[in-house]
Amino acid sequence: MRLIPREEKFFIMLKKISENVVIGAKKLEDLVKDYENVEQKAKEILETEHEGDILTHEIIEALNKTFVTPFDREDIYSLVGRLDDIIDYIEAVTDKLLLYKIKKPTKEVVRMAQ
Repeated sequence: MRLIPREEKFFIMLKKISENVVIGAKKLEDLVKDYENVEQKAKEILETEHEGDILTHEIIEALNKTFVTPFDREDIYSLVGRLDDIIDYIEAVTDKLLLYKIKKPTKEVVRMAQ
């Protein structure tokens, strides 16, 4: 037993946000590989990005309310910020595909999404 308990919930929360990034990346890969129903797939990616924002805010709120974290507070902030950036970039790519009315992604785009 510890004198000051460590909050292990951060590992669960970080796992959730990491899984959300993977889901977003897989949805982007599916979008560029099977370029059908683009608007619907883009909407699903946007929903995944919104879920990432919610998870990011939950983690930051928990950090602000927690005295002892499992590792450095700054590292958690940095990791969460980078994970949020990734899902934001995934959603931005989707926006650009729609905005520029891309008819079909190039094989290089498909390769990068993989």
